[in-house]
Amino acid sequence: MSATYECPLYPPNRRWRLYPRVLRDVSQVDMSVSVLGQRLSMPVCVAATAMQRMAHPDGETATMRGMVNPVYLIYVSHNLISCIPACSSTGTGMMLSCFATSTIEEVAEAGPAGVRWLQLHIFKDRNLTISLVRQAERACYTGIFVTVDMPYVGRRRYNMHKQFKFPSNHRAANFDVHVQTDTLLDPTMQWEDIAWLKKMTSLPVVLKGVLTAEDAKLALQYGVDGILVSNHGARQLALLKKTA
Repeated sequence: MSATYECPLYPPNRRWRLYPRVLRDVSQVDMSVSVLGQRLSMPVCVAATAMQRMAHPDGETATMRGMVNPVYLIYVSHNLISCIPACSSTGTGMMLSCFATSTIEEVAEAGPAGVRWLQLHIFKDRNLTISLVRQAERACYTGIFVTVDMPYVGRRRYNMHKQFKFPSNHRAANFDVHVQTDTLLDPTMQWEDIAWLKKMTSLPVVLKGVLTAEDAKLALQYGVDGILVSNHGARQLALLKKTA
């Protein structure tokens, strides 16, 4: 659902169909890919999701543990509980939201062997922006994903109708105090700010939220290391083109 006008996206997506090919040797399937110079087990990663402690008491640290620790399937049969190893680990990457309820360091400690990236905004306070980058560098994160399609928070009517507010016992752990997202975002951000960030860190910089070929070409001109085609599931701006 789009957050701006609650426009359903499901019907348009129904036009897509799978066309499987047959008689192929699938006894050994390799879905691994290389992202920013690191090998991932599959082209599926954990996207930046803020405030995860609203869903689980351990929040983002639990997500990271699930990424790197053995995973088990639990089932009940004939009143017996059994655990079956599902996989040793997902072997893929996790993008940590800068508005996480766990700190950058806590997530790193929860999965030191995991591939992790930091999702970041270039805030009005550039010192705050660089402070988060330095934390990520010290905690051995391997990439910075800059959200570039959110100069303002979307007009989310459902949240407004329900008068949704974050619980007072949850806060963005990487900030000193309770913050309102819309007070931090910088609507004046331009391509020159991306060039500035590139100069401030040796980590790869990826732009999150690019949807047009024109902007993809500009990203190359400004030396970014990658683009992430995404649209917030249309929660940020309605009537956007689909990304799949």
